[in-house]
Amino acid sequence: MTPKVGGGRPWGPIRAENPAARKLAEILRRHVDDSGKTLAVLSGEISMSKAQTGVYLAGKLPTQPFIAALIRATVRPELRERREEEALALREQAMRPAPRTTPGAPVVAGPGAGYAVELAAAQARQIETYDRLTRALEQRADVERAKNNSD
Repeated sequence: MTPKVGGGRPWGPIRAENPAARKLAEILRRHVDDSGKTLAVLSGEISMSKAQTGVYLAGKLPTQPFIAALIRATVRPELRERREEEALALREQAMRPAPRTTPGAPVVAGPGAGYAVELAAAQARQIETYDRLTRALEQRADVERAKNNSD
């Protein structure tokens, strides 16, 4: 189990159907952790049961309204639009996963198959970079506010 930042029980394992759904669950969990809200508080704010909220955060592909509500409840207003776009893009990617092959079966790649994999990897790196940059900017703003308050 992964420890939670804001208290409460630690997160259980993510049981996603594909890597994009796993990444989406990780990002949504990070938003919840960063907000410091418990699932009980969060589920009240997004008008969804704690159990269903937990199911989506455990890797089941969430609905668009759930993603929008969760981001509205956990992300600062100036970052919401970007975060929602990133999450919805991952949801779309998770809805159209790469075809699975059976072990031992020959892999037949059509033209551009390598490009699609490379593009998906680059998009995942870009989202991760945006997340790190946003956290750094948020920390900088917090330090600036603390400095101004101390003056």
